[in-house]
Amino acid sequence: TTHARVAVLERSRTRYEAAQTLTESLAKRVDSLKMDMGELSNSAVSITTVERERDRLTAQIGAVREQIEQIMASTAVNAYTELRWHIPPDGTVR
Repeated sequence: TTHARVAVLERSRTRYEAAQTLTESLAKRVDSLKMDMGELSNSAVSITTVERERDRLTAQIGAVREQIEQIMASTAVNAYTELRWHIPPDGTVR
């Protein structure tokens, strides 16, 4: 009958609209996730760059510390070898 056909068509239209709404919602969610993935990828690149910079600076700090230790050791040796007393600590004059 005509009423039955109209009812079937109405249910089909309602299901179609619900499916279309769900599809649009899922498409928006997928787009959002793609953007998130892009941001995560950029963050991963930034992290790698910062880690490399950290490693480079750590190595540079180690080199500077070694140079300081060498200078301090050299200064200590030179201080002992260049020490000349005008008047010795015991007060005697030579």
